[in-house]
Amino acid sequence: MNSTQTFAQYLPQIINLASILLSSFVGAFLALAGNIIFKKLQEHGRVALYARIVHSQSEKHNTWGYYRSNAQTGLYLQIPIWLEVTNTCGVPRVLRDINLYAYSNGEEVAAFTQIQCIEDTNKIILGQNEAYTVVIPEKSCKRFGMEFFLHQPEMPTNHSAFDKIVLAYYDERDIFHAFDFATVETCWTEGALRRPKVWFRLKEQRVRHKQRKDAELPCAQ
Repeated sequence: MNSTQTFAQYLPQIINLASILLSSFVGAFLALAGNIIFKKLQEHGRVALYARIVHSQSEKHNTWGYYRSNAQTGLYLQIPIWLEVTNTCGVPRVLRDINLYAYSNGEEVAAFTQIQCIEDTNKIILGQNEAYTVVIPEKSCKRFGMEFFLHQPEMPTNHSAFDKIVLAYYDERDIFHAFDFATVETCWTEGALRRPKVWFRLKEQRVRHKQRKDAELPCAQ
């Protein structure tokens, strides 16, 4: 029996084996593609933010505005809000380090301080269990009470005034998302500001975010 006859004898087995291997590869590819498509479909949707400026839950019950502190010199800007986050995706979404930032001429000049809790007669928890990183389950909406402070003495000497306030967070991929929160007409004038009594949707914007230098980080102290 020559080689041609031998090859012809085993050709059906070779074709069958090749068919099995091809079917396996195609099956694996389709399974992988199906998983990728399913994941994309699950992630399809968006996160929408809605805010309402309210009165503080502290005993003073202040709304947003500039107030004088008994413990520190200068004024402080206090902003208490309700924040509603709607997640229409099929997977949970993470909003890390939700905060307010003061901007001047399109650049960040100062970050607010997040208030974890208010301790008056009773302890009032803010954020999500005192954290300003929150997890929003799939296809759900959650509301959080938050408060932010900005002290005048902590402002940079060359940028004590600002013209805009931005609300921002980092997502689960560590991407920075910034939203227009308020336009500032007057800075550091003592008294409450006019409070809009409605919910408003935050519009995402491209802003120039200040990258913290090593000297500004706690680990560099």
